Amino acid sequence: MNLNARLNTRDITDTINRLKWYESHLQYKLEQFVSELAKVGIEVAKANTYVEVDDEYKNMGDAIEFTKSISGVDGVTTCILTATGIPFVKEWQGGSAQVNPLLMSEFGSGWRAIEGHQGTFPNQHVAFMRPWHWVDTSGTKHESYGSEPSRPLFKAVEEMRNQIQTVAAKVFSE
Repeated sequence: MNLNARLNTRDITDTINRLKWYESHLQYKLEQFVSELAKVGIEVAKANTYVEVDDEYKNMGDAIEFTKSISGVDGVTTCILTATGIPFVKEWQGGSAQVNPLLMSEFGSGWRAIEGHQGTFPNQHVAFMRPWHWVDTSGTKHESYGSEPSRPLFKAVEEMRNQIQTVAAKVFSE
């Protein structure tokens, strides 16, 4: 049987059109997939943006902005997640410093920070003391052991990896 003899121009055109539709639909699904995965990561990161200050956990989510940008070019879909910490000024008697809540959440501070990241404050010289004391501008004395890292970005990437198959199944089955 000669298969070529049974094909006509209309069949070939229909096949080409179906392949073009599939190609455009696949690009749309890939963009939807990376968008859903990024959404999972941002939710996890926001839920883990806290630092320990004076024995209290404070959510720093308002001071950290998470965004995503998705682009698809020539069959390649890219998603860029961005986290930006909005610095704030920590004041005490005798000084002040700009503190980045994203860095403090991700790496911690003081001797409780991840190895090699002690000293969130500039010119830190007491990061390894256990505990250290500081007096705020109202005269209140505080004792600090530093802050354990809550690792928002690390946990976001970890959860995104764990959710790849689940998100793919959901997006590509619709």
